[in-house]
Amino acid sequence: IGAIIVTSLILLFGVGLIFNRQVKIVYQRIKETQKKHKEQAYYYKEIRKEKPDKFEDIVFQDNKKATASIPIVKEKPVSVLPRQPDIIVAPKPTVVSQVDQSRNDTPKTQSYPDVKPVAKPSPDAQAIPPYRPGNGELNFQVKSFNGNQGLRKAVFFMDGDQAPQTKHEQPAYVRATLPNEPRPAISEPVINNVDVKEEVSALQGIETSEVKVEKPIVQQPRREEAKVVEPTIREYVLPSLDLLDNHESKEDLMKNEESTFSRTELINTIFEDLNIGAKVVGHTIGPSVTRYDVQMDRNVSVSSMSKYINDISIRLGGVSTRFEPLVIGKATSGLEIPNEYRTNVGLKEALEKMETGGRYNRDIPFGKNISGELIYANITDLPHMLVAGSTGSGKSIFVHSILMALIMRNRPDELKLMVVDPKRVELSNYADIPHLLCPIITDSKKAKVAFNKLVDEMEKRYSIFQEARVSKISQYNDYAKRSGLPTMPYVVVVVDEYADLSDTCRDIHEPVVRIAQKARAAGIHLIISTQRPTTDVVNPRIKTNLPAHVALMMGSYVDSTTILGESGAEKLLGNGDMLVECAIISRTSKPRLQGCFVDISEINRVADFIKKQWPVEYDPNFLDLEEKVEDFRPMSGADVASNTSSREMAEEELYSQLIQDTTEREYTSISFIQRTYGVGFPKAGRLFARLQKDGIVSTDSDSAKGCKVLVHDANFNAPSVNPGSTELVVEEDK
Repeated sequence: IGAIIVTSLILLFGVGLIFNRQVKIVYQRIKETQKKHKEQAYYYKEIRKEKPDKFEDIVFQDNKKATASIPIVKEKPVSVLPRQPDIIVAPKPTVVSQVDQSRNDTPKTQSYPDVKPVAKPSPDAQAIPPYRPGNGELNFQVKSFNGNQGLRKAVFFMDGDQAPQTKHEQPAYVRATLPNEPRPAISEPVINNVDVKEEVSALQGIETSEVKVEKPIVQQPRREEAKVVEPTIREYVLPSLDLLDNHESKEDLMKNEESTFSRTELINTIFEDLNIGAKVVGHTIGPSVTRYDVQMDRNVSVSSMSKYINDISIRLGGVSTRFEPLVIGKATSGLEIPNEYRTNVGLKEALEKMETGGRYNRDIPFGKNISGELIYANITDLPHMLVAGSTGSGKSIFVHSILMALIMRNRPDELKLMVVDPKRVELSNYADIPHLLCPIITDSKKAKVAFNKLVDEMEKRYSIFQEARVSKISQYNDYAKRSGLPTMPYVVVVVDEYADLSDTCRDIHEPVVRIAQKARAAGIHLIISTQRPTTDVVNPRIKTNLPAHVALMMGSYVDSTTILGESGAEKLLGNGDMLVECAIISRTSKPRLQGCFVDISEINRVADFIKKQWPVEYDPNFLDLEEKVEDFRPMSGADVASNTSSREMAEEELYSQLIQDTTEREYTSISFIQRTYGVGFPKAGRLFARLQKDGIVSTDSDSAKGCKVLVHDANFNAPSVNPGSTELVVEEDK
């Protein structure tokens, strides 16, 4: 019994293997058939797209090959029913052909001459499929003589698999139309009670001649597909990462690992000495700092740790210590202490880990976090950035890393830079590269003109988007590629020291704020850096419209609060150590990162490589950045007199209006005149003195309300007397 069971199992297993193999073979054949059909459909689609004028000939040749061995069908009289399609067949070449003016569409029985299968479509037909023998309907697309294209049905009745051979080599042309549609004006054989079979048999020995078919009276030209003209793309090779140097050192990482264990024991000892219910349960070594995982006891609050931070720093040797109550993804808090050996984060190592192609080319690296993960974001998602840091914080190197990442991963016709460098030396390495929208701007007045022109460029782009029915630059570039139009480049504006521009040009913040509010969809992005992030430089409007904030080492907690809304940046180590406030990176915390380092020699190598490939091409609209000033000419005595008289007339009109408004009030003051009429303090003082001199306003001043108005208008309503007040109400004499 056991042997039988084992044998049965083996047989079942063998049958299963055979069945499985057969199923796989059938499935593979089905897949190959589907693939073949898809390839054939795609082939005809590409032929119609690339060679629309030769599409009919190609299809004709394919159909000719498919119909090479078609059996001939015998002729048979056909009784045409009223509801069936009408079939028009060209007769033998010897039959006289003319236009029948009195066409009769009534159903009739006719016998058609020998017809050869369709060998070649007429000039008006499109893509007639190969004829197959058999009974039934054959649906195909045909273009009628009046230019209308639709689905036509031709009904073929056949008797047997073979038809008599015709002795004429001239093929007959079959056209099918629906009976309810208007008839085209074509030549048609006139049949007047003549037996077609007898006529055909009598004319078999006559040589064939060409069938004459009159052209339709009204014939629309065939509509050709619009050819997409793709703009020529200039050859350009992106700079290789081999132009950059390696800056990371694995030896420093090993040294930091050894010193971390001794610090862990020291920190736990400090917790025991200060009676802090906490202990270090782990650590993470970052490029510049190490985060020690602190686990609090169940009866100890995390908020109690903040008062011991200074004591811990002193006992660790006076190092800067930062406590992070909440660490995302962990059940512990973080105590951040600087490493004994700091390691740099090279730009080359960062770019090697970033994706390339498409929108990924506009990613910019921020740096590595404490866990060693590379943090980067797309500049179109930011979309604007504010960078602040004191001297020695690494602010300029961070700006260099952003610029290098952009120019090394984007073509000059895909991205443009507008660089504003008031110091003249920080960003001079990028002079004359083809990515520049205009020469590097070093003057504050030219910077203001450039920002105003950038506002005009933004409005111009939105007008183009409106005409193209798109809402942002990425959609327009896709539309431009399909239409054969030039694409729009992205524009990144980099300002090295915004505080200097704000001091020398007070009204420059107006175009800056306008660009920050509206320019994201137009592909214009701002990166503004400053050493002095005070409230008069970084006002609330600019801070709100620049959502990404990067705070490097600050001089005080006040500056840190201005950028981040909280203190902490004043405890950073400098040299690229930063805190980032950006919703794209983290919505719940401000991660601490070590910025990417790039040397000046690397910048020069990349800039020289780019200059050799592509000549510099500035935008003509941004070449003239001189501020327009009206021509000045010395005024003659008559001009001075007329100018003085016009000013006096304007002041008299203002004074008349002031009297009218003042007589409707109970009190007035100089500040009221300034606010109401928008004049300066000197002019408001002169007008107020005239009111007092004319006796309209009292000379006695009330420090809270100003001076009392003595003369009132007829429309003035005196306030009611307060019973609890000793103030008298002066009524106007009637």
